[in-house]
Amino acid sequence: MNQDAEFDAAYATWDGDDVDGPQKMLDWLLEEIDGPEGKKVPRHAMFTLAEKEQQRDKFFALVAKRPKILQTQWIANGKQIWKYAIDHAREDVEKLRGEKKGTRWKPSFVDDRAVVDVAFNVETNKTEFLHFDGTAVTRKESHEHSGVTYAPPMSESAGYVQTRSETFAILLPTDAADYGDSKSLAIDVKTFLRNYVTFPDEVSEHLAVTYVFMTYILEQFDAVPYLRAIGDWGGGKSRLVLVVGSICHRPIVISGGTTPAPIFRLIDQWRGTFVMDEGDYDDHSEVGRLLKKIRLQGYKRGFAIARMDGEGGDRDVKTFDPFGPQISSNRKSADPAEDSRCIDIHMPSMPSTKSRAQLPPEFSTQALKLRNQLERWRLDHLRAVELDGDEQIPGVIPRVREVGLSLLATVRAITGEIGSEWEHIILKQLKEVSERAEAARKSSWEGRVAQAIVTRWRTFRKNNGGAEKAYKLDVKDIRRLAIEDVEGKEIPALALKMTQNLVNKILRDTFKLPVIKSNSRYLVEVTKEKFAMIESGYHLGDEDYGQIDEEPKSGAQRFKREPVPRDDKPKREPMKPVKPPLDPTRALRPFKPRSAGNE
Repeated sequence: MNQDAEFDAAYATWDGDDVDGPQKMLDWLLEEIDGPEGKKVPRHAMFTLAEKEQQRDKFFALVAKRPKILQTQWIANGKQIWKYAIDHAREDVEKLRGEKKGTRWKPSFVDDRAVVDVAFNVETNKTEFLHFDGTAVTRKESHEHSGVTYAPPMSESAGYVQTRSETFAILLPTDAADYGDSKSLAIDVKTFLRNYVTFPDEVSEHLAVTYVFMTYILEQFDAVPYLRAIGDWGGGKSRLVLVVGSICHRPIVISGGTTPAPIFRLIDQWRGTFVMDEGDYDDHSEVGRLLKKIRLQGYKRGFAIARMDGEGGDRDVKTFDPFGPQISSNRKSADPAEDSRCIDIHMPSMPSTKSRAQLPPEFSTQALKLRNQLERWRLDHLRAVELDGDEQIPGVIPRVREVGLSLLATVRAITGEIGSEWEHIILKQLKEVSERAEAARKSSWEGRVAQAIVTRWRTFRKNNGGAEKAYKLDVKDIRRLAIEDVEGKEIPALALKMTQNLVNKILRDTFKLPVIKSNSRYLVEVTKEKFAMIESGYHLGDEDYGQIDEEPKSGAQRFKREPVPRDDKPKREPMKPVKPPLDPTRALRPFKPRSAGNE
């Protein structure tokens, strides 16, 4: 009997009522037999590729007939034979079971007919869906749409209240409770925050309340800012992060010491608000590099992070979506690019505070009540929120405008009007964020080089009667201006780090200006179009240039300093010769004649 006929005969027995049929099929295919040249090989290696594909389909058919609780392990075991992706194999098995497109685990689902959101059922101690059809809220274990079954994710890390004996990483609502009206709910949220956090000013309170509401209508935005409590220790940063995060939409509460794997899975699985205390990470550690990627990419939709998932031979590439609101506490700003994504609340150190030293037991219950009310507000307002992507915010850079429009849309959804006092507070804060981002960009190495380029280009234009044309600038002049302060004096610390090679690299890589050699000088050619791009990109106005000097002469006089008047020079005292002290032990040393062995 050949191998193919032997397989068909064995399959008839596996396809019976025996629940272990799929495992017996795997054992049979993995059994070692005599192969070519007398070597032992697994039986499946003796079949052709087409025969193995047919066996894989028959294996899936066996798995589909067995209890679902056993399918995951069999699918994983079969990968060593057929080398398939686990997720694709699971979908094929689900199709054979009659589940047309399989089951997908999602925390929420929004379409034209309904808003579906995950909640925690206290009675069954598991997650379920709150289904809102526009009129009433009902509870469901799953949601069907276009032949796809959506089920809520489940995890031991998910709960609804923090207790003295139990702490959860994900906090869910338990219901969608009545809240009155939007303005009344906003007042309740502000009162709750004031009871447990000492804010530095009223503007910070408005920012915190706005951010809480924004997390509940995330589906309407393509870009959102981060909320960051920043300041030295003892300012109440950790308290602010914990209290504000406790009433956000699906808060995922972690600390800076968490390892990378759970961070990816929690964010991707629950799609909630990422709340992290002590966010000052080390860029050289794996966790630090991961958090930096999440911070830089998570503010905007469409950027997935690819990671290897699984262990051993059962590894596959999986993409994780880092998009979502984030709340963190930091002692200092980490990166100018990250700063432009953050709305900061500066928490100064306080000698004393009226806030509670410790959160009381009823804190978690109060937070749950607000999460339930905010959940109903989400169901009522989610599909009605409108954001005008073409709206301009005067005096704000594009990045801050991009994320700031989400806050403005949130304020308008709460107040029901455009141009409210609340909105003006948010606009003022956005302008301050924009100004800090511009200042940080100008003070960076690239910013200093940009200012030097613009200053030299304007000098050449002035000396050439205002002609708008391409000018060749000496890279040494660019570095000289880049390392000087506003008074034209060299900054020693900056001169040490900002070498000529670094300046040349910035010219080539950042500004795409190739360095060319001409008569023993190294130059870059800056056209009027490139000048305009650098000038507008770094927001360099006339006040950033300072006094325009005449074009320096060539050769050795290029960096020649002006002589100091002789009368202004400090007078030096003539140096007196100093004789070295005599060694008193020199005369006591015995004379040792040179011997042949010492030569």
